[in-house]
Amino acid sequence: MAKSSYLPQEDALFATWLSNFNTKLPFYTITFGLSAAQMATVSTDTFNFIYWYGQSELFKTESKERVAYKDMQRMGPLGIPPTLAPTAPVIPIAPAGVVPGIEPRIRILVQYIKNHPNYTVSIGQDLDIIGSEIVIDLPSLKPILTLVKLGAGIEVQWKKGVAHALRIEKAVIITAGPPPVWNFLSIDTEPHYLDMTPITTSQIWQYRAVYMMNDGLVGQFSDVSQIAVG
Repeated sequence: MAKSSYLPQEDALFATWLSNFNTKLPFYTITFGLSAAQMATVSTDTFNFIYWYGQSELFKTESKERVAYKDMQRMGPLGIPPTLAPTAPVIPIAPAGVVPGIEPRIRILVQYIKNHPNYTVSIGQDLDIIGSEIVIDLPSLKPILTLVKLGAGIEVQWKKGVAHALRIEKAVIITAGPPPVWNFLSIDTEPHYLDMTPITTSQIWQYRAVYMMNDGLVGQFSDVSQIAVG
């Protein structure tokens, strides 16, 4: 079963993950034959990122305070006593700088650990380097279509996600014509699909689609999207 990345995307969670990894990794120095240089790199990377993440959050707060103070100075309300202006924050001394690429370096080290003969699942859990299982609710999968007019035709835009392909159907509405009939248009394996059907009269083109996995249909049909052509 597929797993999500063990590294969080959010900076706050990544900082917490780094702190845990840096704290527990020394217990496995001998297990994986890690050098002093490797351990030092993890430590300096961790403190560096945590420091600059904290600084970014601090200045977000400082910016909000200054905007609020500026707005109050300009608009009031009238009749309130003067308030103290925001003061400059105390900035702790920055740690030694590191070359860019903290996350790529961590990923290389983690891959080395996972490939090591002494690696076990329990160690992976302790270091938090095992992603969680991705549970896919196949019956609820439903594509979202966006139609864009291009010089060559109509582009049906969609996101692939976990699916292998998209089965696209099309209906053509002609004024005073018969009710539209859905016809198979294409199976698209990579977004996006360009419909280059010649346009001869003013029509409305409707599209709907459903995801495919392993040559079978999964989930629900998209909502119908339509566009005027001609």
